[in-house]
Amino acid sequence: MSAVSATAVKCLPVKTLDPVLAAEIDRLAFNAVEPNPFYESWYLQLTLEFLDTEPLLLALVRSESGQLICVLPLTQRARFKRLPLRNLRSWTHDYTFLAAPLVHRAHVAEAIEGLLAWCASRQAPNGILELVNIRMDGPVAAALEASVSAHRTQLLARQTRWTRAVYRLDTPDDPEHMSAKQRSTLRRKARRLADEGAVAYRMMEPGDDPMPWIERFLEVEASGWKGRQGTAMASSDRDFFVAVCCQAHARSQLHMLSLELDGKPIAMKCNFLAGCQAFTFKIAYDEAYARFSPGILIELFQMRHLREVHPQLKAVDSCTVADNTMFPGLWSGECVLGDFAVLRNTAFHRILLGQGARLMQLVTRLRAVPAP
Repeated sequence: MSAVSATAVKCLPVKTLDPVLAAEIDRLAFNAVEPNPFYESWYLQLTLEFLDTEPLLLALVRSESGQLICVLPLTQRARFKRLPLRNLRSWTHDYTFLAAPLVHRAHVAEAIEGLLAWCASRQAPNGILELVNIRMDGPVAAALEASVSAHRTQLLARQTRWTRAVYRLDTPDDPEHMSAKQRSTLRRKARRLADEGAVAYRMMEPGDDPMPWIERFLEVEASGWKGRQGTAMASSDRDFFVAVCCQAHARSQLHMLSLELDGKPIAMKCNFLAGCQAFTFKIAYDEAYARFSPGILIELFQMRHLREVHPQLKAVDSCTVADNTMFPGLWSGECVLGDFAVLRNTAFHRILLGQGARLMQLVTRLRAVPAP
């Protein structure tokens, strides 16, 4: 693997981001081929400050000139696919809804080649690198596949894939995606909600104070089942939510919407903006009005007006789990996500990929054998 030597990659333990490195990551994020706000410097730093996470390692790939062309947050894991194998895995937590590395759009092949050369070398801490929850239909995954294919004597790969909904703003809406019955039902619910009082839709304006929006969101979310179970942001990670929303607002990356009845929010949505995409961070609605589907009504409002407010956007990522049913019923677009594991080409790793299920069964049986 000759495009970039392994010495172009450094893997650093990080407890707080150095301002110089943070500025480099910001420049890289601005030029990233695949935007990802969850790996931008401000989000990483606030995660380190407010959340109890696994130790963070930053894999930094630099070009021959020293320019930062790839950032991949990682952590060391003791298990790979339930087997006791040490590996490097994308650094994620409950609020990492995309784990795609930040890769400079002008250096995609060079950056991925350097990253995999490092993985294949003995300089990497482990012989297994697992990128989880990345876009599998974009240029980064294509570069990963091309690099592994070109160096199959040194590297092996294992992939899993799934889809999630995306609302595309760079293509015309599909009027046939929602059935006539579904559209009629939603129009009826909107009319019945209007019978309850004065209905208003609002979007956060650039000059708005973010704190009233944030407080109202926390109140709406805490009013439902998340509040009763103690998993609402207000009861679990309130400080983190306030900090990331305020920082995103300061960077012009916060987009919030509200559906109000007689001046009271009954549904709210919080998006983060990065490059030409918006990413759904949190949605909340008042369960007392569930019969009117306020969460869906606020999505329809967003679909009608987002192009006008943010013309630079090309898509909205739902940031949902694989089995989500709401967004696919509203949005006709989808993206392909998945996990991409890269392993050094050793006899054991070939057996692992070919007989992984049997190995896990064997490990399970051995653990069940009582000690003598």
